[in-house]
Amino acid sequence: MSLPRVYAAINAITAAFASNGVAKERINLDDGYAYRGVDEVTERLAPLLAAHKLCILPRVLERTQGERIDTAGESLIHVSLRVAFDLVSVEDGSSHTIEAVGEALDHSDKASAKAMTSAYKHAVLHAFCIPTSGRDDPDRGSPGRNSAVALPAPVEGWAQWVQDIASVIASCATPEAIERLLASNRGQLSGLAREQPNEYARIGRAIAERRKVLAQPVGAGGAEVTSVANAGVAAPAQGSQPGSAALRRRSAKERATLAKPAALEKAAPAAAVSARRVKPAPTRKPVALTKSVSTAVSAVASAGAGVLERG
Repeated sequence: MSLPRVYAAINAITAAFASNGVAKERINLDDGYAYRGVDEVTERLAPLLAAHKLCILPRVLERTQGERIDTAGESLIHVSLRVAFDLVSVEDGSSHTIEAVGEALDHSDKASAKAMTSAYKHAVLHAFCIPTSGRDDPDRGSPGRNSAVALPAPVEGWAQWVQDIASVIASCATPEAIERLLASNRGQLSGLAREQPNEYARIGRAIAERRKVLAQPVGAGGAEVTSVANAGVAAPAQGSQPGSAALRRRSAKERATLAKPAALEKAAPAAAVSARRVKPAPTRKPVALTKSVSTAVSAVASAGAGVLERG
């Protein structure tokens, strides 16, 4: 009795990925973790499925739906799917079934589609043991044809560049300021993602931490400081080098300047309270001068006038 062809196909695809995995080249900027996109996985998997005559047929076994509230107070649709994937060999019709769970959140009608995509990606990652690294296939790309040009590393090095960017992110006063910073350094971030994935993930974590801080409610006094900070901390211009020493000095100076209004606001209410506690001195009624005192006052006034005239 011969071995079902479905297992031979699974083994052949696993062997192809063993020497050339799918790297985690994307990053979740909200939570700061690197991941492999479904497009990268499908791009590599589809030709192998066709070459080894293997089909992947999904079946939804269970679906649950609920509602969540995001940090902005808006409603989100939460969908969880339990999906069965039938791996069927075209050569002899043999099959093997695997299951995976996918979850997703969405503001409109895309939650189910996102959950299905998540379930599919994780199912094939585990079924074919797709690693995050491996020996590059020389036939995967051709130099000079539709290939992105990698940016050179900064003069100060990627590690220092990332440290400086993280310090600027920590001084951003609004989520919009963070978005402007990312937009103005998109080229450098793209090069960093290709050359230093771990450092790229470090920036994602810094952004996630800063957004959590900005999402926390602040008092009435903090709102004015936030507006001043937003006006004072601007994203670097396109082509600028945020890793320079001048930028680091400017960031430190801006943070020191932004701290002054907060100190003044704290001192102002205390001064107002002290002013309310001081009671004005009681007003005394004028006392009528006796005739002798009145004469003495007139004499002193005349003597003083004469001194002034002689001087």
